[in-house]
Amino acid sequence: MSVLDRARIGSAWPMAGGAGRRACLLRQSAGLGLVLAAVATALWSGSFVTSRALHDSVPPVQAAF
Repeated sequence: MSVLDRARIGSAWPMAGGAGRRACLLRQSAGLGLVLAAVATALWSGSFVTSRALHDSVPPVQAAF
């Protein structure tokens, strides 16, 4: 079972009362959240690697700005 399968709302019937549309929007927003979390992790790890590489030549205060 994937993460997107757990995020179901509405009735079991896709076209009953707009539940299918809500479920589709929820899946899209969950997918967007996963993509943004992956991008944030990549940016953080890149910053960490860069800081480790430059720790001898750049003071910490200058590296922060």
